[in-house]
Amino acid sequence: MPFHPDALTLVECGEFYAEQVKARAYVCLASSPYASLPNNQYLGLGWQGAVRHLGQLQGVVDIDLNTDYATVVYNNEPAQGLTDEKLIEEARQRLRLLVHRVLSVERVFVLQALFPTDFRPPTLGEPFPRPHSLPVQCVPATSAQELAHKLAGKTWDNYC
Repeated sequence: MPFHPDALTLVECGEFYAEQVKARAYVCLASSPYASLPNNQYLGLGWQGAVRHLGQLQGVVDIDLNTDYATVVYNNEPAQGLTDEKLIEEARQRLRLLVHRVLSVERVFVLQALFPTDFRPPTLGEPFPRPHSLPVQCVPATSAQELAHKLAGKTWDNYC
């Protein structure tokens, strides 16, 4: 899957938001529609109708909880020294913090550090898009931390 720099995927975490923030990962069933998110540079974790935390996506790993077999879907940081083996180990560690189901194949979106933000839909109470991707090249930022800061207080239709 091609890598999209300067793009942000928004996902709603629902009742497991706090756990996913703590684990620095977004996890879903590999067979769910949420598993086919684009390979964007940034991932925003949503809760109660807004993106509350944002981080840079290191990579995505599928892990079969029956066999512990893992497959790298994509690794966005091989040039920074992140091997597929290290990414798989990171995904396994983070999945251990989050598993709420058994006997399934989980897709783990492994994130770097997360930064708080408050990036909202244009209308208060508007449903969270599932999932939604936004270009963010119009927001000059050199890191997830800077992007989170610049998006705080903005809306999805007025952030550039």
